[in-house]
Amino acid sequence: MSNIKGTITTLRQFLFNAESEITTEVNGKKYPIIYFKKDRIMSVPNYQREIRWQKETLFALMNDISRGPKFLGNIILSSSGEKDYEIIDGQQRLVSLNMLITYIKSQYSQQITDIGDLITININCFEQYPLFRDSGYNINNIDEAMRETVITSDKLGQIKILSELYTSISAEKILDTVAKAASFLENLKKCTLNVIISDDDDIKISTEYYIDVNLKGIKLDTEDIFKGYLFAQDSSKEIRTYWVELKESWLKFNVRCGCKPEKSVYSLMKIIEHYLYCHVLSKPEYNDISINEKFTLDSPCEVNGTKYYLGDHVIKVIRNNTYMQEVLIGAKKYIEFLTEIIASDGGAPGCIRDLLKNAESNEVKIICNFIKKTILDKTLIIPKILILKYYLSICDGKASKSKCKYIYAVYFYNVLFMLFGDKKSDAEKIKKISRSNSYYPEVIYAIKNFFEDGNISESRQIAIAKWNSNYENEALQYKCKSLATIYNFFVLKDNSVDISSCDDVYKFLSDDDLYSIEHFIVNSSGNVTYIDGEEAFELPSSIKKYSAYIFNFIFVPQSINNNVFKNYSVRKKIELLYKSDRVSEINCSYSKMILDVVKDMFAENIVITNLDDAEKKELEKYWLVTFRDDYSTFTSIVINKLIEHFSGKTQVSNS
Repeated sequence: MSNIKGTITTLRQFLFNAESEITTEVNGKKYPIIYFKKDRIMSVPNYQREIRWQKETLFALMNDISRGPKFLGNIILSSSGEKDYEIIDGQQRLVSLNMLITYIKSQYSQQITDIGDLITININCFEQYPLFRDSGYNINNIDEAMRETVITSDKLGQIKILSELYTSISAEKILDTVAKAASFLENLKKCTLNVIISDDDDIKISTEYYIDVNLKGIKLDTEDIFKGYLFAQDSSKEIRTYWVELKESWLKFNVRCGCKPEKSVYSLMKIIEHYLYCHVLSKPEYNDISINEKFTLDSPCEVNGTKYYLGDHVIKVIRNNTYMQEVLIGAKKYIEFLTEIIASDGGAPGCIRDLLKNAESNEVKIICNFIKKTILDKTLIIPKILILKYYLSICDGKASKSKCKYIYAVYFYNVLFMLFGDKKSDAEKIKKISRSNSYYPEVIYAIKNFFEDGNISESRQIAIAKWNSNYENEALQYKCKSLATIYNFFVLKDNSVDISSCDDVYKFLSDDDLYSIEHFIVNSSGNVTYIDGEEAFELPSSIKKYSAYIFNFIFVPQSINNNVFKNYSVRKKIELLYKSDRVSEINCSYSKMILDVVKDMFAENIVITNLDDAEKKELEKYWLVTFRDDYSTFTSIVINKLIEHFSGKTQVSNS
């Protein structure tokens, strides 16, 4: 940094729109340090994070100031002219302080007449922020002709959080009277800051300083650090525009997924990490790079004759602006692709039809379904990278019919990973596959490797059973349908994966009448009907959880679900199913396998006549003791059946 100056100043001198000369005193003599001109503008640059303060943080600041003037930390600026400054560090505090004064003005300008005008604060990713602020942080207060313009200019979706912060100010009662507000304002004006200014307007130097300052503490998250290195390496306006467009696309993706960004099914930094693996780290010159989730090196390496060390950031190692621009542009297109697929309701949006011109109509819908299921599964993070690898293999729109089918191997592997995978060792295998320029044969090999002798040991089976009885795991019934899909229809042959029939697979995925989901062993209601017309027996609370277990589900015609199974116990369901001779109506091989296993199990051996207290006690003992043992045995048998089934498929391909 060529010219840095700084000193302690008050908010009265810094935040209000008046000429201000900040001096320091040495041996009784004052020396000017910083001169702020009137009408100065502070801008939040594109590389800064969006507003993330929660109301609790704002309340803590308000409480502190209400008790007296406070030191509010460092504010670091980069000067780009006599009146123009970029906020390198401190934007969250400055925007919040500005908001508090705006609130006092809106409520008490008639009673408190010496509030003063504030300097202008702009947010580069929210061009119309000043208008939004002056409208009381309420989008409905803006003239209808301008409202859409304001919303559109909010590239990173900050309107909601800013509105919530502003609305929450009144809830804390700190500024609910004129006297309290006047006292608070005086304290605020006397609060001090350590203002540091760089006179170098080079964006590279400013962003490097931004990283250096923040890496000394714990303020920055992975995204902030990544952006800092990115813009320090590439100071062009284009790269910052690409970043904002990427972030904007990702926020829209989360809206379409129905989740908040902080609980995203696919975080932005994970998408970028995956894109780096697939697009950049697959290049020969980066073969030796191994990075972690913080985008830093896991081990020293040498690239193009330069040595790099443990902890160096991957952007410093790649040192290629073209590659990084391709990552941002490509990741944005990929997110838009995923957003369209998530929005599809059983069909296939134009984006994927355009890419899969050589695939059958139902096949495109099936592919869409597989991609959607994998992306929406919060528990499958690493395997999502293979969906990206598939996308990159078809994104030119010229994929052959055989290449369109690559998704089947990807989906097959991902389902096996979900069920049988070791989340650490197999995760490394997936990363390695993603860096390969011939990933498809490696996916096939990985599928076969699951069932090599000894790869699924008894201890591993126990771990599988434990994971699949994780009742906190969301939507296990949909995981079960994925498992049933590959069990029923996937064929591994001649070093490729295909499906037996597009029409049959599509029907299985889409026909909820023919393949309705049945909570077979433990009913979803948590009750069991033992005597028709009488009150059902309520299962012990610890047993109700079994209804979410992945092997609890089968897929049968709705008529069997409604008219045969009803709410009976599993033994009764089996008896009625075979007695009514309706087994032949079940077209799901996986479900038939489960039926065969269950036929000889779960025999309650309890005569139920009137469900009196004695019978209820016997039933409770059965469910809490015998049933648990039976279920454990059932799990082991099913896992072995699955291993046997899939091993058979891999053996066919090897012969």
